[in-house]
Amino acid sequence: MLKFYSNKISSSFFILLVFILLLGKSEISIAQKERNPFELTPRLENTSPSLNIKEVPASTPTGNPFDIKRGNITASQNAEIEPNKPATPNLVTPEKSKSNKSSEEKYRQFLFVTLLVLMVIVTLIFTIFRSVISASYRGFLNDNILGQLHRDQRGIASFPFQILYLLFFVNLGTFVFLILRHFGISLSESNLYGLLFCIGGVSLVFLLKHILLKIVSGIFPIQKEIGVYSFTIIVFNIILGIALLPFIIFISYGTEELISSIMYGSFALIGIFYIFRSLRVLFIGNRFLAYHKFHFLLYICTVEIVPLLILLKVLLLAEV
Repeated sequence: MLKFYSNKISSSFFILLVFILLLGKSEISIAQKERNPFELTPRLENTSPSLNIKEVPASTPTGNPFDIKRGNITASQNAEIEPNKPATPNLVTPEKSKSNKSSEEKYRQFLFVTLLVLMVIVTLIFTIFRSVISASYRGFLNDNILGQLHRDQRGIASFPFQILYLLFFVNLGTFVFLILRHFGISLSESNLYGLLFCIGGVSLVFLLKHILLKIVSGIFPIQKEIGVYSFTIIVFNIILGIALLPFIIFISYGTEELISSIMYGSFALIGIFYIFRSLRVLFIGNRFLAYHKFHFLLYICTVEIVPLLILLKVLLLAEV
């Protein structure tokens, strides 16, 4: 009897154990069917045929602001992006840079040849007309020596003085050409023509001034004083042309800081020459100044001031 109950209990325990195992297996299968929130979704190619994952097109928005969009940009999107592009700097093309460099090299070569020819001419003139230059310098400093030189010329400057006066035209024209070049004023595309224009303009201004003085001496009875004044202009310009030579060299090959100082120094030198010459002219015409003030002011405005204003106007028009 006891044995029967023990067999029955053991069979019941076995059945209960089998039921518990089946129940646990069903719970495990249900849990496996549920989605794991910590499982990573594959973002590369779908290698498993059982996973039904749709590929998202590159142009489809994913909702992630940090997601990088891949794919080709359409024309409408390109039109939207274009205005937002930063402005590219206006770079100098290699052709423009090469042309500017070539123009600067041509100008340097032309300047070197011009100064070389000028120095050769100055050397020859100094060698041949050394005594005339020395006499002109003494006349520049002393009024009595200047009057004696004028009497020796017999009313007209001799050939050596004419050559030295022509050298003044060349030196002053070259000086004006370098000043205009420094300030970016170009009278011609050709450097040679620009230099010739400057030399011709300077020559024309002073030749017209001498012609005007000749006309005045023919109208009024002041032939002697006008002759001395005209010769004074020649002598002072000869010395000024020689004094401008160092300034021409420094302006041609000096640095920017040195060129600015040299230009102001040359302007000061020209101003000193002009003031000194005006004082000498006052001594020449002092006997007419007391009785002919109106005619003297008329002369000053016509011969001295108006040519400078005309020259300044021409330079301003050339700059524009």
